[in-house]
Amino acid sequence: MKAMRAGWILAVILCATPLVAKLSEGAAGLSGSTRTLKNGMKVLVQMDHSIPNVALYIFYRIGSRNERPGTTGLSHFFEHMMFNGAKKYGPGDLDKVMEANGGSNNAYTTRDVTVYQDWFPRSALPFDL
Repeated sequence: MKAMRAGWILAVILCATPLVAKLSEGAAGLSGSTRTLKNGMKVLVQMDHSIPNVALYIFYRIGSRNERPGTTGLSHFFEHMMFNGAKKYGPGDLDKVMEANGGSNNAYTTRDVTVYQDWFPRSALPFDL
């Protein structure tokens, strides 16, 4: 469980690290930072200290538009596989760690994207953002 928590902490540290470029103010008056990692993954960060929570969204540009007749539903199927564990973590381990720390997670698949969502209290982290 400590290793799994360390993985989430690493993801949050990655997102909270001072990033390369400052985004211009959007229509809603919100600003953020962006960085593209060596592997091509784009990380967008928007800090809002008015709430005591961390929200982590991971978007994959894959959805039902990538499926062909006879192979539909695969994007949604793989979305659900995330919650079934891996070699190192058993089924439901992510849920157990998140819930033990006051958080929750979910996911959804649309025509264009598959999205994983995680929310947890900032107090679950060993440091203040």
